[in-house]
Amino acid sequence: MLVNFSIVIPVYNKKPHIKRCLDSVLNQTHNEFEVIIVDDNSTDGSFEEIKKYNDPRIQVFQRTEPGPGGYAARNLGIEKVQYKWIAFLDADDEWYPNHLENLSNTINRFSDVGIIGAGFIAISKKLKVTQPYFQINEKKGAHRLTFSDFLNIYLKNHRFGNTSVVAVKKDIIEKAGCFPAGKTNKGGDLYTWIKVFSESDGAWSPHIGANTYHDAVNKVTHTSYFNIDFFKSAVNEVRVSGPDQMLLKQYINTLILKDFIRFLVSNKSKAFSLTKEAFFIDIKSKALHLALDIIPAFILRKLILMKRSNLD
Repeated sequence: MLVNFSIVIPVYNKKPHIKRCLDSVLNQTHNEFEVIIVDDNSTDGSFEEIKKYNDPRIQVFQRTEPGPGGYAARNLGIEKVQYKWIAFLDADDEWYPNHLENLSNTINRFSDVGIIGAGFIAISKKLKVTQPYFQINEKKGAHRLTFSDFLNIYLKNHRFGNTSVVAVKKDIIEKAGCFPAGKTNKGGDLYTWIKVFSESDGAWSPHIGANTYHDAVNKVTHTSYFNIDFFKSAVNEVRVSGPDQMLLKQYINTLILKDFIRFLVSNKSKAFSLTKEAFFIDIKSKALHLALDIIPAFILRKLILMKRSNLD
């Protein structure tokens, strides 16, 4: 079955990366697609760079006010698409030439799922890291993922995909409420995938779909923290219960702990209490949270920095 893709690309002050991004789309081996670019009121010449392309498959829309994380821009793009399957690409990342072709093959194999993930390579100035889930599961081939599968992947500190390699059915992401514009500056993609997986199974394609660049300009994830109350609200918003709900609470606890550590290192103080913010899962995790709350911040900070230096 021929799969048509609508490609949604949010752009906010990404001029140095625009050409790399769009060229990687136009060089795809699978040519059945449209490109929806949403410029989030860029001020660095990004819009002018985009207008250099006159490919008829490209449509460009502009918003008058930037939205953190590109969530509002992606939502506008979702409104404008005409095809069933939406593929996302961030303006500072690039696709491998056969990405859409591999997604299409996996969609044809698992036509009933609502979301597809794939491998990616994360690149920074010092490192080039292939996604761990890909390294472990490449030989397994394409496979189905349930809600609990998805959470267990993330609890192992792996990822079933990055937003720049994910494709999702339009009706499923709309049912999930699309991206959380105006609700958080960070983690909105992950929150969206949690809600999508609560609506439908997903699948994973054993290919490297994109290079994602962590040292790109204007990277919101470098300066933002998770909105803890926002993520905790997901437990009441997604339609899961029993073991799946417990897994979700466990995963949200890991996000809270990560931000606790980030605040500690960057601010040299404890920004909040883990025992008050985290969900009660079991006595072991509660004891850990209590210990971290009791130990003075300067001691915890020294221990964390020592561990990081040993890893380096």
